[in-house]
Amino acid sequence: MSEANNASANNVRPIDRAREVMSDTVGRTKEAVNDQLGTARDRLDDFKGAAAERFREKTEHAREVARERTEYAREAARERYEATASQVRDGYSHVQHNVDDVVEEVTEFVRDNPGKAVLVSAGVGFLFGLMFRRRDY
Repeated sequence: MSEANNASANNVRPIDRAREVMSDTVGRTKEAVNDQLGTARDRLDDFKGAAAERFREKTEHAREVARERTEYAREAARERYEATASQVRDGYSHVQHNVDDVVEEVTEFVRDNPGKAVLVSAGVGFLFGLMFRRRDY
């Protein structure tokens, strides 16, 4: 019977050895997978950092471009305002000069022709009265 026990012991050993090899293989596979996961996480963290930095760079660039364009628009608006204001001042000065001339001419006409001035004033008043009277009929 010692041969039967010996054969039985020989049959168990290969199974135990297979279990041991399988357990070792599973352990190494887990380690390899965990190492790859760690590497993937590290690369993902690196990517996130690089992406965040790139985003900051792009944002800063966009801010700078917006600042430059705003300054350009502000300067163009200021120049246009100054040009328009100058034109308005010139126009006002011209109109004021013309009005002064007309007032002076009318004053002279009234002094030289007081009767005509009264008749013209009455005629103009009558015309305005006709134009702006109420029509209640």
